[in-house]
Amino acid sequence: EKEAEIASTVGKYARGSAQAVRQKSPDVVRGLGKQIDEALNINNPGIDPKFAKNTVQSYLDNVAAYDLTDPTFNQAVSVQLKKINTLKTAKDVYKYKQDLGGILGRAFDKVEKGTALTQREEALMATWRSLDDILTSSAPHIKDLTLAQSAFYQAAPGLATSAKKGINI
Repeated sequence: EKEAEIASTVGKYARGSAQAVRQKSPDVVRGLGKQIDEALNINNPGIDPKFAKNTVQSYLDNVAAYDLTDPTFNQAVSVQLKKINTLKTAKDVYKYKQDLGGILGRAFDKVEKGTALTQREEALMATWRSLDDILTSSAPHIKDLTLAQSAFYQAAPGLATSAKKGINI
């Protein structure tokens, strides 16, 4: 279900073979980013800090591989919650989401391959996913753009695999 939603979103912005979509993806993601930046330059609402913290905490609490005894996970959770407390506007949240997306490149590959994430990757991935909820709540005018951009990040590993097999999107 989630994969179909991602594929549908990607298909709205790029069509063709998986290889063609993969090649277009960086430009599409940059274009979406530019549109998000422009929209936030015009309207950059503040975020509700309590909602932001509760949203991230909720995602972190629902990590399947959550291990209360694992100090690596607990450390990563602590770092993420402290970082969320420093974010004041939708633009701050968006910038942090971009930063996490860059850090999580290998983790997206692991998810696509069905490989287990490290405890730190689990915490970062849960935080990254939660940021869409915070953004769409505080800045609904960028909802479609941010969700589309997230779909491209999540689709990237699958596009690489499909491109090798010659699958059309």
